[in-house]
Amino acid sequence: DETTHAWLRTGVANDKTLPLSAYIGGGVVRSGPFGRTDDSVGLAVAHVRFGAPYRAAQGPARDDETTWEATYHYAVSPRVSLEPDLQYVVNPGGDLAVSNAVVVGVRIHVNIFGT
Repeated sequence: DETTHAWLRTGVANDKTLPLSAYIGGGVVRSGPFGRTDDSVGLAVAHVRFGAPYRAAQGPARDDETTWEATYHYAVSPRVSLEPDLQYVVNPGGDLAVSNAVVVGVRIHVNIFGT
């Protein structure tokens, strides 16, 4: 059965002790796509706002960073799955000297204690 779940997360922090002053993120996950009941596909976005002390320590810096993400969880077997992941990061670290970035990765999930 295909099901769709959405999530939203937000938070604020003391920017005198942490680099971030605010965060908001959300996404959608579709389970059972393409008739593959153990697979899932997801899209997400996360946005952070850097605190003033962090930006001051960086020198000239941007106020925020946004990450867009797409992933597919592929069940190879009941105990092993692969999860390719693609991210596009806008304003990485708020650093003016760093270009927007494409990040590609693969997670390997292995369940050694059961199904």
